[in-house]
Amino acid sequence: MSASGEISRVAVLGAGVMGSQIAALLANAGFHVDLLDLPAENDSAAMARSGLARIEGARPAVFFTPDCAQRVCPGNLDDLSCLSEVDWVVEAVVEDLSLKKKVLSRVAGAISPSCVVSSNTSGLSIGRLCDVLPPDLRARFLGVHFFNPVRQMKLVELIPSDHTDPAVADRMRAFVEESLGKRVVECRDTPNFIANRLGVFALMDALHRMEDTNLSVDQVDAVTGTLLGRPRSATLRLCDLIGLDTLVKVAGTAYDNLVGERQRGTFKAPEFVEHMMEAGLLGAKAGAGFYRKTDAGIEVLDCAALDYRPSPTPDLGGLGRVLSIRDAGQRLRGVHDCDAEDEPARFARDHLNAVLSYALEHVDSMASELIHIDEAMKYGFNWELGPFETIDAIGTSNWIRDAEGQGAEVPALITRMDRAGGCAYRTDDSGFKMSAFSIARGEYRPSLPPQDDAELMRTSKLCWQGEGGSVFDVDGIGVVVFGGKMNVIGVAALEALHRALDADFRALVVGGANGDFSAGADLARMVRLIEGGDWPELVAYLDRFQQAVMGLRHASIAVIAAPAGLALGGGCEICLGADRRVPAAELRMGLVETSVGLIPGAGGCVELARRCGAGQDIASAFDVVFSGRFSSSAHEAREWRLLEPDDDIQMSGDRILRSALAAADGLAHGGYAPPEDVPFPVAGTTARDSLLGMLEERRKVGEISTHDHLIGRLLADVLSGAKVGKTMCTERELLDLEREAFLELCHTPETLERMVHMLKTGKPLRN
Repeated sequence: MSASGEISRVAVLGAGVMGSQIAALLANAGFHVDLLDLPAENDSAAMARSGLARIEGARPAVFFTPDCAQRVCPGNLDDLSCLSEVDWVVEAVVEDLSLKKKVLSRVAGAISPSCVVSSNTSGLSIGRLCDVLPPDLRARFLGVHFFNPVRQMKLVELIPSDHTDPAVADRMRAFVEESLGKRVVECRDTPNFIANRLGVFALMDALHRMEDTNLSVDQVDAVTGTLLGRPRSATLRLCDLIGLDTLVKVAGTAYDNLVGERQRGTFKAPEFVEHMMEAGLLGAKAGAGFYRKTDAGIEVLDCAALDYRPSPTPDLGGLGRVLSIRDAGQRLRGVHDCDAEDEPARFARDHLNAVLSYALEHVDSMASELIHIDEAMKYGFNWELGPFETIDAIGTSNWIRDAEGQGAEVPALITRMDRAGGCAYRTDDSGFKMSAFSIARGEYRPSLPPQDDAELMRTSKLCWQGEGGSVFDVDGIGVVVFGGKMNVIGVAALEALHRALDADFRALVVGGANGDFSAGADLARMVRLIEGGDWPELVAYLDRFQQAVMGLRHASIAVIAAPAGLALGGGCEICLGADRRVPAAELRMGLVETSVGLIPGAGGCVELARRCGAGQDIASAFDVVFSGRFSSSAHEAREWRLLEPDDDIQMSGDRILRSALAAADGLAHGGYAPPEDVPFPVAGTTARDSLLGMLEERRKVGEISTHDHLIGRLLADVLSGAKVGKTMCTERELLDLEREAFLELCHTPETLERMVHMLKTGKPLRN
């Protein structure tokens, strides 16, 4: 790190799968990155260049935009001269202890006295990697383990050694969380750390149980997926995604190094897995594993015969009724308490208890606090609940009673928790963890609240609350937070906006709960009104929506939108109505109304027309809206003009309300004045006619339907302003055009059909 403790330039050593993705993440965050790998005979940077080329064409995209790749400079490991200029070196070469040591020993003589060095190992000993480093560098060395795929996976494990300076570890935690947008958990220097140790144990335990039962591939995944609060990839699909050879190698690290551990044998591959590997059935990368895709559909492996058969609907036996429970905690308790004695029920109970027992027995060797275990599994393996949250859902006394009834060994930790208070966490009425059982002290210690938006809202003054939105007061700044299912903008959400605008706040911030801004207007309500013929109420809803967006735009106070996750349709329009936006980098933003047979009706077309003016950008704006697309990142949304150049994109989506509050405070203290409502130039008739010609050509060749053509024509009318008949239009004139077009489409049976289809399937209908 620089003398100030800041990081501005990073070197990544190794341009393989992980190294190249880490370099891309850093480049996405705005950092200059030197990506180094082995030299080739005719091109010293060939390997690094190849790694960069591989990820530039990856899908899903690794870079936010192609321009981000320009921040990565390919180089070679024979020339480490660039390391003298970097603040952080990330070693990401092949997972081999001797090779990593060899690279690290060369790094020691090339870096500045303040540079931090880390290893992106998935499970090798950080202490043993330290052996080759001089004493002063050992204090600045630690493990920083990213998960694959790096852009999408939120977890980063931070592993200090006994030599790591705690201040260095603290600074790296803050940097990775705030500048890279990740969730950091601190691990002990133990084989495979937390997520891979416990996650691989769960996978291997399921494989061993599968070998001892008659459950089929599809039954095992049905039992160990959503039912247990895990992703739909469950166990065997996940094994296919990881690759059996990779899984067995990672499990082997634990088997080789956890000598004396009671469950050590679980990490050794079952015999049928060895046979699959010998037959080349390694998973997705080999085209076949536990599953394979054929022209006839997905087939599953008969593990005994090593042959494939069609995938039937799996029989869950007595667990079928448990699967329908929506709440993860209640569902996991239902699995634990299920008294059915069929094979799926026994498999699920025994597997769940084995994983919880392993966490209880070995937590102290993996982490200093229970919450690190839970967060590692939630953010690293996408479990709905961590093991200790699961134990709280089941109940400590219930779990102990069941274990004793089966004659199983009861881990000492759960007995201590049961005697101290009967839970891992003490929570308030909202479920917030007020305190956690301390492994070291044997008592409950106050939880360190995460400095994220959820904690900010929990401790802020609530002024008003409705079913779909709430209004808070944070030091005189109003904060509207949309809530409910996908934070759709219904009557209550609009009420929250109007109440906040009418209140005496010095600025206003608008955001969303549960990781999303808003998926848009209340489509279900609109369908009910259309099917019921209640047109006055539909018109009133649309008018109220337009008034809210325009109220934000012309408010006497500064308005900042803080979009994260989804900001679609009406949610996007609310963002467009703000003075500025502070978006999360991983933002899915778009005016997607055409996917349900509509056009934007609450100012979205008006704002795009304003931003395009009389220039030629109208064609690209039309294409973005007509296609119904949403962005893959905030940076792409900026390219589409949905965000503006001065909108401050944040890598972390967990703290954007805090950043938006700071922006709002700055505008409030800077003598804010609302934008003037004056006419602005529009593209006009020539641009409209060009768009209509393109639409007609697409209709003739069958690319779009007659109804698509109608939608496109109405969209072109509004975006171009041609129907107004002037080169300069007012906001009100275009809003009236929007309103007229929106309601015209609502009266068509094709649009109603599209809306109903979207509600039922979540997918657009092209009729």
